[in-house]
Amino acid sequence: DERAWGDDSWVIEIDDLFSRILDVYREGNYPLARRAFESLLAIYEAGLEEGQFSGYEHDELIETDVDEARLRYFRCVYLTETPAERPQAVWNAISRYSFDAPDLNIHGLINVDLEELPQLEDFGQRWLEFLRRQTVSSLSAGLLKEAVGLFQGVAGLERLATEDGLKYPSAFVAWLEALKKEHKHEDMIRAASLGLERLPARLQIRSKIADFLREAAVHLKKTDLIDRSLMEAL
Repeated sequence: DERAWGDDSWVIEIDDLFSRILDVYREGNYPLARRAFESLLAIYEAGLEEGQFSGYEHDELIETDVDEARLRYFRCVYLTETPAERPQAVWNAISRYSFDAPDLNIHGLINVDLEELPQLEDFGQRWLEFLRRQTVSSLSAGLLKEAVGLFQGVAGLERLATEDGLKYPSAFVAWLEALKKEHKHEDMIRAASLGLERLPARLQIRSKIADFLREAAVHLKKTDLIDRSLMEAL
């Protein structure tokens, strides 16, 4: 109760515990680090929800980067599961925190540390298959787009959009973003035109696709397509 009324001692305690767990993690004791991260993250989240910690913007009060700690927890999950069980275990871990941290994903899991993950290519294939079996949601769709981009590249995003675009409309945006990074303006026009042709008129995402069409059309000085994109954006 004192902590909820202004006692900030919890900040030092939480930081100290995260630091100790990080030491265990860096020693390579991933099973122990996994259990410790899971327990401490649960305590931290419960303290925030139940008003047991004083102050506001609690993530800013502590020195620990909580999202980074979560990503290391995900790595522990990855590293302590068999290849067959990894997709479900990683999904469960990400799902636990996706409600307030949508940027926690496989890219973060891979890059939170420099050491390469074992059997990553195998995981990529299993992960894609697993995600395609999930009920379509903002989480499953977001992770699927990310996975396709990571493990199959622009060609994979094109296949996702052209083959399953009605199921995953935002795949067109992911494809267009990838093409934009490669400065492929002609392909952007093709992808945007296809998205606008195939997706139902009621979908708000059409306006985002139209923005990509306008950007590519301006770059290539295609006036007719600029006009079309402006009409679509309305």
